[in-house]
Amino acid sequence: PRLDFGQGFYVTDIKEQAERWAKAIAGKRDTEPVLNIYHLDREQILSEGRCKIFTSYNADWLDFIVANRRGENVAAEYDYIEGGESLYTRAYRFSNGVAAVGFL
Repeated sequence: PRLDFGQGFYVTDIKEQAERWAKAIAGKRDTEPVLNIYHLDREQILSEGRCKIFTSYNADWLDFIVANRRGENVAAEYDYIEGGESLYTRAYRFSNGVAAVGFL
């Protein structure tokens, strides 16, 4: 699929969003939703992995998302991608008063 950050294992620190994702996927698969909780050793990942870190919502972030959605799979060269939540997540956070308007 053509996802914002490429094919991979997506996580969030927004519990409500995780619950909505679990319910949506479970509904598509006609099964019960499951919410998994993981603790990552971020420092180890950053020191050992091929990482892409977005520190702001800028042109680099948007180019990355657009390229992945076009099927270019630029995310494949990374083990770990952090920051710059998906457009869907950003819109959700904005609509619920969690994010500011000027996100680019």
